[in-house]
Amino acid sequence: MLTIGSVNKKFLLLGCVTLLSGCIFNSRSHGKEKETLLIQVISNSKSVESIISESGKIINDIIKKELSLDQNDDFNFFLPKELQRITIYYLNEFNKSEEPVLFSSLDDISLIAMLPKHIFATADLQFFGDQQDELVFIVDDRNKELKNINLKIQKELNKLNDQYIKKEKTPLYSVQKSEKFPFLPHMGLGRIRLQSIKDRIKYIADETSTKNIIDRIKKEIKEQISELVKKNLSKESELVVNKISILRLNPSSKKHEYIKEWTK
Repeated sequence: MLTIGSVNKKFLLLGCVTLLSGCIFNSRSHGKEKETLLIQVISNSKSVESIISESGKIINDIIKKELSLDQNDDFNFFLPKELQRITIYYLNEFNKSEEPVLFSSLDDISLIAMLPKHIFATADLQFFGDQQDELVFIVDDRNKELKNINLKIQKELNKLNDQYIKKEKTPLYSVQKSEKFPFLPHMGLGRIRLQSIKDRIKYIADETSTKNIIDRIKKEIKEQISELVKKNLSKESELVVNKISILRLNPSSKKHEYIKEWTK
């Protein structure tokens, strides 16, 4: 015969088991350190090197003129890229402890044998990034070599993620966030320090006016740097790549680091 006390004990025991199961699942899902990784091909084009080198003065002059600043002001509104990189695939919320599994999986598909042979820089300039502050040029992937690498990696890592979920009951990485945007090959030239520009125009209280100034600056930058790109690409537009690397982003320290590379 069941008593009220025995029923309560059974419900209490069931609740504890359910809570314990939930805790175990949550520890699997949330107890692992996450990171963002970028799989990139690295180029070493003299034309692009010249473009990046010459862009700084042009961009700073444009901004100083628009903001009526002294041209001798030594503040740098443009942060140039140190390496010529094309990101092939993003890995968001990747379980950091599983990096060796990732490396092994990419070894299996012989990435280095898929390095593109005919990709080209273009004068099609855009602003990318969450803040729309990264100046990039679109890469001409006329033979879809970069696209094919992207699809190969995507297929391999999606499969790896499915296998990991079956085994660990938690994703290896967030496929949804990693593939949020369609693949569009591009290479960054540098970043415009938009917040610093806004700080210099604090006297303009109207947000619309501030936006108009920034839009004018961006338009002028795209026009002038596009001409610079065309001039340099008349000598050489083909991008020679001989390396694939994995970059780990460290948002807190902003000191990103390469943790793996494959060289031809």
